[in-house]
Amino acid sequence: MKRKLSIDQHVIQFCRFLRENGFAAGPTEEVDVLNALVVIDWGDRKQFKEVLKAVLVKNINQFHLFDELYAKYWRYPKVAEYIKNKYSQDPAQKTNDKQQTPTLDDNKNSQYDSPQNSNKEV
Repeated sequence: MKRKLSIDQHVIQFCRFLRENGFAAGPTEEVDVLNALVVIDWGDRKQFKEVLKAVLVKNINQFHLFDELYAKYWRYPKVAEYIKNKYSQDPAQKTNDKQQTPTLDDNKNSQYDSPQNSNKEV
C-alpha cells in the first residue's frame, strides 16, 4: 500500500529535486513557497507553477531550467517517487549505503589490480 503525499509534501519534495539539480532550494525557500501558496488557488496550475518559479528561481540559468525540471517532477510520478524514497530512507540504510560506496582509493586500487590493466603503462 502506497501512501499519498499531501500537496505540501510534494512541494517540499520538489524543492529537494531542484536542490539536486543545482538550485538553492533549502528549508527557508520551502517555507517561503508554502507561505506564498496560501494566497493562491492551488487548482490553477499556471498560478501554482508561477509562484514556485517566482520563489525558487535565483538566476537566469535557473529561470530557463525551471520549466524542464517542473515538467519532469510533476508529470512523471517516478521522479517524485524517487525523490520521496531517497529522502525517506532509513538512517541505518544510509549508513550501510555509505559503507558500500567505494572510495576514490578503492577505485584506483581496483583499476591497477585488475588483470586487464596489468600490461598497461602507468
